[in-house]
Amino acid sequence: MNGVLWALLVFIGNLVGLLIYLIVRSDSTRTSRAEPPPQSCPKCQKTVSPGFAFCPHCGAAMQNVCPACGKKVEESWKACPYCGEILTKGAESAADQ
Repeated sequence: MNGVLWALLVFIGNLVGLLIYLIVRSDSTRTSRAEPPPQSCPKCQKTVSPGFAFCPHCGAAMQNVCPACGKKVEESWKACPYCGEILTKGAESAADQ
């Protein structure tokens, strides 16, 4: 969004140009996202950055993953929605092997 072009639109289009600018503009202060706090590894208790699938310190899985396809699954799921693999309590974490 070029400021000069918007200024020309407002000066030439008067009130209509100003209304278009106010509707279309993007407000960067509203779209800023807070980063999630770091999490601790369930195995070694060291701090791990959010979003990591495995702990860089001990290799433990930070998320439950399907043993067949490796995609993220939730603990309460009975089957993987991606490949149909039946999930068991002990097989959901790839690093527990």
